[in-house]
Formats: sequence, C-alpha cells, structure tokens
Amino acid sequence: TGTIYPATPEFLVMPSLPVPKRVQGRTLELRFTIDEHGKIVKVEFESSGDSGYDRQLRERLSEYRFRPAHRMDGTPVPSVYVTQLTL
Repeated sequence: TGTIYPATPEFLVMPSLPVPKRVQGRTLELRFTIDEHGKIVKVEFESSGDSGYDRQLRERLSEYRFRPAHRMDGTPVPSVYVTQLTL
C-alpha cells in the first residue's frame, strides 16, 4: 500500500544499428518487466516487421539496467516500465 515510485532507466534507449531500411521510421512501444533488483525479466514489443532485427533488438534491450521501483520507505518492488522507440 502507499505510493510506489517508478523504476528509472540507467540508459538511453537506442535502436540496434544498423536499422534495416524497411523498418526505419517505425515506432515500437517497449514494455520492460523489472524485478526488485532493477534487472529486466522480460522485454516485449510488437514486431518491427523483421524477425532477425527483432531478435537483435531484444538481446540488446535485455542487457539494460534500471534503478528499481520502490515504496516510500525505500523498499524495492517489481514493476513494468513502458516507453517508445523510433527506429
């Protein structure tokens, strides 16, 4: 109960390079499921239209880290962080 402060990324989301020409300009909604230690448990997004690039992007995004969400008293909690990435 009480206020939960959201997880904060310790990175700037950048697409894996090079971005295939056929997917350039697409915007993907990224959904990170984060544990209480700031480690990414799962990364979800709609396909860019290129399955090989999707695998490469998922691997890269899975390496990122977060400062975990926490309660008012500082207790870390699992959470979900949603953002967008334009390729």
